[in-house]
Amino acid sequence: MALQLRAREDRLIPFERILLGWLEDAPAFPTQMERERHRSRSTCARTLKRLEKMGYVEGHWVPTHQGPPRRLYALTSDGRGVVQEERS
Repeated sequence: MALQLRAREDRLIPFERILLGWLEDAPAFPTQMERERHRSRSTCARTLKRLEKMGYVEGHWVPTHQGPPRRLYALTSDGRGVVQEERS
């Protein structure tokens, strides 16, 4: 039963695939994804956290000139592999 649950947790939904493909070109902030993908910031942030937990993206806090630090997300090597598999 635990193995079946784990496999379901690892299955990517379409929006996760879209975000992984978008991050292939360059790291991005959730606010950029919100504007470009027309999704709420919370949807983007929640999806990125799930992808980070799965090991496909990693986030780093970046200081800003105004306001609090922002989280910048980039693909990991595993995430890049998923994008390449999707394209083949």
